[in-house]
Amino acid sequence: MYTDHRPAIAGAILLTAIGLVPLLNGCTRIQRTVPNETEYNTIFSMSGLEYETFISKEIGVVENLLVTRIIAARSIDNGTGATDNELANVKEDITKLDDIIEDVTYTKPALGYETDTENTLSLMKEARAAMESYQEALENKGDVKTPLQDMQNCYIALGGEANVYYE
Repeated sequence: MYTDHRPAIAGAILLTAIGLVPLLNGCTRIQRTVPNETEYNTIFSMSGLEYETFISKEIGVVENLLVTRIIAARSIDNGTGATDNELANVKEDITKLDDIIEDVTYTKPALGYETDTENTLSLMKEARAAMESYQEALENKGDVKTPLQDMQNCYIALGGEANVYYE
């Protein structure tokens, strides 16, 4: 006698599709196995609105990292702040900044945003350099005035760059 297996096959296909959905939802950070500076994580770019939202969030995080370090550097410069935890904090923030720079570098910009993205990346790298300078000043028990000024300048420049994405 012939048994119809179509419902079982359809059920298996449906369960497989449901099982694959979590893998395709895009909620996890894309890990690059071998970073290639000429490739993006995706084939297609985001829409203009999606990209503006993405880049604005990334700029906001960098600004938050900078302002936190600026406040701490002012306290240290005034002699009221402690450098013990600050050194660990600045190292952690540099690592976060590296992740953000990588995310922006390997996210394909929306059409027409290529130059803006290059400018944003340049400013983020300057912010990283300012934090490294601050870290060196802390490690050497040196003066933090110059790194403090550099971080403030980066904060102001990134705020101006963020306005480009709100046109």
